[in-house]
Amino acid sequence: MDRKIDELGAETRIRSHKDAEAYIEALVKRFGLDEARLPDLDELKSRLARAEYAAVHEPSRRISEARVANVFDKWMGEMSAPKWARTSVSQVRDLRLGVAKILLPHVIRRSPQGDIPDTVRPAEAIYLLWLLEFQFRSPHTTEGAALNPNTAGMPDRTESLRPFQASRPTGETLQRQHSYETARENYFNRHSGAELQLRVTQLFDTLGID
Repeated sequence: MDRKIDELGAETRIRSHKDAEAYIEALVKRFGLDEARLPDLDELKSRLARAEYAAVHEPSRRISEARVANVFDKWMGEMSAPKWARTSVSQVRDLRLGVAKILLPHVIRRSPQGDIPDTVRPAEAIYLLWLLEFQFRSPHTTEGAALNPNTAGMPDRTESLRPFQASRPTGETLQRQHSYETARENYFNRHSGAELQLRVTQLFDTLGID
């Protein structure tokens, strides 16, 4: 579990803009971002914190799962990633169910009936994009082991960690991973510094993060 992120991102915890900023700061550290990679990182953090605070208090400002899936697929297209490196609304939903059980049970709030809404707050949208992309870089997760909502609710700690335990990838899986890694490396070689900043800003725009 990303315990600190989960605690800081709980809706009941975000009572002020400073609370939202603390949550975003924890996310940025989790992603390993710094100003060497994104020169105007502070502006992006401020923008995301404003959007997050607004979405907590105005549910209409949240982002649909369909939009998250569309933005991710557009990003993969810009990366010239292999055709299989795409997602769908149902996959985003399954990922969220797993995240809600294992990683962020307080961030992803359930209704009194136990349902998860089909909209996400801005910071969760970014977190989901990061997780979706990470799965293509991890051989055992691309074989369906990661964040499976059908296995995520195990009763003890050993069992609950099972979805994250690496299995031996097949040769085909390693080839697929290599093709994705090559596309990813080429993308980040082409887009760095101010150019990468522009790409992230455009991603925020597409998600509707004001």
